[in-house]
Amino acid sequence: MNMKAWTVREKDGFCTAVVFAENRNKAKSIAQMTDACEDVEYINIEVHRLPIADSQYKGRIKMDWNDPDDRLFLVKNCNFYCEYIEPYECNRCSARDYCEMYQDEIKGSK
Repeated sequence: MNMKAWTVREKDGFCTAVVFAENRNKAKSIAQMTDACEDVEYINIEVHRLPIADSQYKGRIKMDWNDPDDRLFLVKNCNFYCEYIEPYECNRCSARDYCEMYQDEIKGSK
């Protein structure tokens, strides 16, 4: 089984998830099990390959934003960030040192 990493999101949407699947169609199906696409019709899901994340496949179907290691990988290597976050929450984030939004917040507060 050759699992590949894919980004999935609603067409024209912001929220993105990373799933692992053998092909694009399976990635779309798995996408509907993510927070990013749980209420999205199959036809309205965008799927793009994310080869840099292939190495993160560990027998699971998706990466977990709430897992500190997954979050660090996604922010550091894939330029992910939080859309709705209170700045004080950044202090607890495993990826804050690599997050563009956090760095902008630091610069803006000086």
